Formats: sequence, C-alpha cells, structure tokens
Amino acid sequence: MDNLETIFLDQIKNLDFDLRKENNDRWSKKGRWFDQKVVPSIVAFISECILKLDDDKINSFSGKDIENSNFFQYELENFFGKPPAEKTPREVDKFIGQPLRVLSATKLLNADHSSIPYVYSIKEKKVLEKLTESPRNTHLFLTIYIEKVLKDSGFYNEIEIFFDEVIKGNLEHSVYKNLLNKYKEFIKSETDIQKELEPARIFPKVLNHIALKRNLYGSQRGGVSKYPISMNLLMYSADNPQDSGKDKRISRAEYRLEVPVTSKTQITKAKDDVKKYHNYTTEVAEGNEINVRATQGAHILSEKDYPEFSMYRENIITLTPNQHFLESHPNNNTRVTDANFQKKCLLYKLKSIKKSYEIIDYFYDINSFIMIVNTLYENILTEPIKFNEDISTIEKIIESIDIAK
Repeated sequence: MDNLETIFLDQIKNLDFDLRKENNDRWSKKGRWFDQKVVPSIVAFISECILKLDDDKINSFSGKDIENSNFFQYELENFFGKPPAEKTPREVDKFIGQPLRVLSATKLLNADHSSIPYVYSIKEKKVLEKLTESPRNTHLFLTIYIEKVLKDSGFYNEIEIFFDEVIKGNLEHSVYKNLLNKYKEFIKSETDIQKELEPARIFPKVLNHIALKRNLYGSQRGGVSKYPISMNLLMYSADNPQDSGKDKRISRAEYRLEVPVTSKTQITKAKDDVKKYHNYTTEVAEGNEINVRATQGAHILSEKDYPEFSMYRENIITLTPNQHFLESHPNNNTRVTDANFQKKCLLYKLKSIKKSYEIIDYFYDINSFIMIVNTLYENILTEPIKFNEDISTIEKIIESIDIAK
C-alpha cells in the first residue's frame, strides 16, 4: 500500500501552481489560491458532502446541490455550530465555495467555470475518500499543496529562512513580521491581489500548516507562536467568529471556559473516532480488562472542568466499563476523577501517540497532548520538546509527578 504522503504527492506533482504565471482558471482570481475556510475540518467535511450526494447529482453538481443536501444542513448546525444555511447565505457560499476551488485546483474535481453556478464532477474519488477519513489526512494534503504552490512560485526559500531562525531559538516578533511583509510584497507584485489585508489574513494559516507538519513554531497573534503549532489551532473551532463575544482583555482559553465552542455532536464524533481507531480495545492494557470490549471513550481531563479539550483526540482514551466507572471515577461517581488513574491514562495515551507517529497515520498530535499535560500539571513541560528525538523525556516527567502533592 502506498504511503499516504506519496498518494497526495503523486496527485499534484505534475501540476503548475506558479502564482507568477497567468491564472488560466486555476483559481477564482490570480493569487487567490488559499482562503479562510480552507482548513482541514471544513475541506474534509465538504469532501464527505460530495461523496454523499445522490446518484443523480454525483456526476454533475454545484455548490448549491451541496448546500441543499440533508447531510450538509444537519452537520453545519450540529457539528460546526453554525446558523441554518438560509440565515447566512454569504457565509455558506464561502464555506462551500472555497474548499471546492482548492479541490478543483488540485484536480480532485473537474470544474466547469463557464457559467454560474460552477459545475463540478468527481475526478479522483479514491483520493477524495482519503480526505474524509480524518482532518489530519486533509491537513497533510493541504500542506503538500501549500508547499507545492510556494516552491513553484519561488517563495519557499523565505519559509526555510524563517524556520532556520526558529530552530536557532529566535522567536522574536520581528522574525515573523519580516516574513509576512515579504509575502505581502510578493503577492502584491506578482498577483492580482492588491489589498494588504487579504494576504495578511491568509498567511498565518499557510505557515501553520507547514509548521505543524514539521513540528515547529509558527504564527499566533501576529508573532511567532509560544509553542510548536498543534493540530487544534488549525481546526475551524479556532477561528475568530467563534470568539466574537470575547472581551479583548481576557484570553481565548479563559473565554472558552465560560463559552463552550464545541457541540455534543463534535465530542461524540471525536470519541467514536478514537474508539474505532483502537478497534474498541482498551488503551490501558492491564490485567483481565485487555480481553474486554472498550465501549467507553473517556476524557482524561473532564469535559466539565476542561471544556476546551473536550474534542481533542489526545484527551480521549478508550476504556472498558470497569476501568471507566470503577477506576477512573471511583464508585461510579463521574464528578470525581482518580488522580493516579488519570496520570496512568496520560502515560498510556502517550504510548498510543508514539505508535501513531511511528506508522505515520496522522491520527494524533503530540503538541495537543503537551498542551493537555501543561494545563493539568501547570506547565510542567516548560521547555520545547522535540517529540521525534526524545519521547522518553515526556514519559519521565509525567512519571515523576507526585500526585500526593
């Protein structure tokens, strides 16, 4: 079986994404090759919407056909927490249209732009199916696309210079600002995008896709991020519209403690994904419970106390009923979490993450796990840790924690 990265590379390796050349119908406008709604969760969702279209639509469909489908309407409201499509037509147009443009530019879809609305058909069904399996798959695909565009356009060397500085430990605000200014100048001189706001708005997403793939620092809040980029920073729940009511004087994390940004549907799906991934076997592989079906997708940090982590796969662990209701929550009291068992769950989850990285399936994200550990144990992992170099460092630190304190 081909490696997932090889499949995605083969899909676009012969395409010309040089932004300096004539657009030739590659994108809606010369230079508009990426956009706000081109994030892993939304691109994966729109890909799934396409594959679920009725038989009479599958070979010739428009964005309106996706919008009118029952699956899209249900998931839009219940998974993404958005208002009904008819109440926000312009927002929905972007939600569907922006991913469609990337899917057609990368030739997963055929596109006819000769009339309005644009008409699409599936060209590479198997690759499209890979995108629906996991947002992490979609992240990898988008990153390969981003890297190809920047390399074809002669800009990728500037990205390498930025990462070289970051690796050296230079996390000054000016390092990111210099890179952003160069990108804005490049876009303005080589494309039809002339306003500074658009490239400034898009570029952090572009950079952070690459940073996540390389387990490096990226961009956050107009400068270099405090920690290596995590998968959850790229997800749609991290977008500003969900924080529209936030007082600018408090942090996003503080705001989310008061205003949950995830729906029950999202949490349930995350739990189901983890249980399926582990084939309903317990991750806490001890004693007789090894042979018991793990029906529980349990939060390591409780949903009640840490709602901001409620849909993180790295915070969900497969357990048997006995492990969940007797060991994690003694005497079936779900309001109480046994601290020693919680620590044990973190260590076993780390083993699962390690295996995921070894087989390169992109299911887990180590930086999200580090955020969880630092939240529970007050930034115990203070120094940046390069996962691929020394996982034992994380294990030893967690093992050394004295629960009694």
